[in-house]
Formats: sequence, structure tokens, C-alpha cells
Amino acid sequence: MKRTFYSIILVLISVSSGISQFGIISGSINGTIELGDTLLFSAEIQKPATWPAEVQARRPGEDFVLYRAGDATEVTIDNNTYRALRVEKDNGSHGHYFVEELSRGKATLYHSKRGKYRFYIKTDKTEGIDRKNYRQIISNLAGPCENSFCAHQKTIFTSSSMAYFFERYNENALNTHFSMPFVAAGIQYNFLSFLLPESSYQNLRINSRTLESSFYSPVISAHFPFYANRFLGADIRLAYLSGNSMATFGEIGTDNYIQDVLIDFSLLQFDAALRYTYSWKRVEPYIALGLSGIYPMNFSDKVAFFQVQDNIFTTTYFENYQQQPDWFAGITLNQGVKYYFLPRNFIAGEWGYAHYQTLAGADYQVRNLFFNVSINFWPW
Repeated sequence: MKRTFYSIILVLISVSSGISQFGIISGSINGTIELGDTLLFSAEIQKPATWPAEVQARRPGEDFVLYRAGDATEVTIDNNTYRALRVEKDNGSHGHYFVEELSRGKATLYHSKRGKYRFYIKTDKTEGIDRKNYRQIISNLAGPCENSFCAHQKTIFTSSSMAYFFERYNENALNTHFSMPFVAAGIQYNFLSFLLPESSYQNLRINSRTLESSFYSPVISAHFPFYANRFLGADIRLAYLSGNSMATFGEIGTDNYIQDVLIDFSLLQFDAALRYTYSWKRVEPYIALGLSGIYPMNFSDKVAFFQVQDNIFTTTYFENYQQQPDWFAGITLNQGVKYYFLPRNFIAGEWGYAHYQTLAGADYQVRNLFFNVSINFWPW
């Protein structure tokens, strides 16, 4: 029995060793492979552990064959085209790797995950692109521009942004205006209303009441354009809301009544919205609609309870009288405008409204009307 057990262990170790040495990093996918410039055939494609230096391909009824980049000149996998390109390695030597083709035309753009350069551009020659030279290269391709806020000015060093520029360049549509991805920080002024639910304590009952508060808060926002549709993009926002508010109540009983209710709160707000932007030279008006959530980091309250007996007033304070609220969920609507004072740098003004309700527990509601001003710190 022990001999059988050890034999199974040895087999598993051997198989594991073989997988680690000859394993694949993707399942089999139907595609095409090109050998040289003449032979092109459909095959079942796999990316081995040595990808992007090598690829495995199998014709129907045959075994997998391992092809090196260079021997195989082009591979199409799941509608993505990879071209064998001689690239410069980090140590200065050269080798062939499969690089992804992002745009094909007058200037073909490749994206490489290995080597010294992340991008390569092929016109009459092949040239490596890095963070130091990409703005100069695309500016030379763009040529004269109607203004200083055209496509090449807003292009940043990411795959989606670079691909968008070269697609427009190859389609002779560089003057198409579009929104730029960014991360911005700002200050927000809030007019926040808390709707406290009805509650009771011993022989006292507090009717539902709205407490209002206004305060400043920091906010960080990010925008990611959908390059397939230049008008649409996704917004993410994070804000820290901290303040306090007090409500004054009327008489509740003959001899007993609540005078004041005070709340202190610290809330963390998360927004995810869909933005529609119209870009026109230096000005970009936009509107965004999405979902928002609030996490109560801190929520405390104090109730001032007055008793009257023989014309003697006695004051008692109850802390944490209200039930602690849970997560808030709601919708948010924002409108704003950005002004580019430099080709890649803007200042934005925005107003919006959000309405929330607790997901569980007491029936709290929050309404917030806000105004903010922000400036982008990436890209700069």
C-alpha cells in the first residue's frame, strides 16, 4: 500500500515538473498562423510559457508544433493580431517577440510586453517609442493642428490612448476632439440633509426629523474614456464627508420634552458613473449619471431630554440614542465643465445631487447638493 502511495506521489511530481517546464499560459483558441510571407493556415493556437518568444499551433488531426517568433511571422488569436518583431532587449541585445498590433495603416502601432520599448511604430522604418519620445513622434505625425488641444496633445502613454491616436491618424481624422483620461483632486462644498427615522426610548418618542448640515470636504476623481465611443467614459469618485447637525424639537409631553438632537458623522462616499462629454477646443462640458454608496465611518448622536417637576427643570443627555446606520446606496447626477489652461491640464467646476437610503437597519435617508472645484494632477 505504501509502495503504491509513493508511486502516485512520484508520478504527480513528475507531471507537475513537466507542466511547469512545458506549461501553457492560455487555453487552446482557434486562430491563424503565418509562416514567412506566403504560407497562412488556420490552426488551434496555444500560448506556451515561453510566449511571446514562441507559440504553439496545431492543424486539424496533427500534433502541436512549437514555432519561434521569426519562423512564424504573424499569429491571430481571438481576433487579436500579433506580429513577430525584432525588438531591443533591456540589456541591449536583440531578439524576436510576438507583439500585439494595435492599429494598422500609414503608421502601424505595436504593443510589446518584453524588451526596452513598450510601443513600436512602423512607417518606412520601425522605431521604438518610450515616455521620453512619444509626444515628439506623434506631434510630428499630426503635423499642423487647428488648435493646441487636438488629439495628439491629449494622448497619454497607455495602450488605449496610443491606439486611439493612431486609429485617428490612419483614418485621417486627427481633428476629432475627445476627452482625456485623468485623475483630479479638489474641494467640495456640501449641503447635506439627514432624515432621521422615528425612534423611541422608554416613554419618549421622537418623530422623524431632517437635520441639515453644510461643510467642505476633499474629493478625488478619475475618468476613463471609452475610446470606441469618444463621447462616453466612466467616472470614479471618492469623497470624505464629515460634519455635524442639530435639530430642535417642540414639546412632547406635559412635563417631559425633547429639546435638541445633535449628530456627528464621518462618511466615505464612493461613486461610479457614466459620463457624456462634448469636447470643444479648451472647453469640455459634461454630464454624468451613476450609482453612489456611503459608508458611515462614524455616526454618533446626543439627545437633550428635559423634565419639569415642581417648576424645577432637570436636563438629561442620552448618547447614541439613534440606531447606527448601515451602508447607504443611491444615485448621483453631476454636471460640470472643464477648462484646459494647458493642453493636458485643466480646472473643472461641477455641481451635483445625490440621494441615498440605508440598505438595512433603520430607515435613514441622505440628500446631498454639492459644488466642487478640482484640478488634474495626472497626466501633468
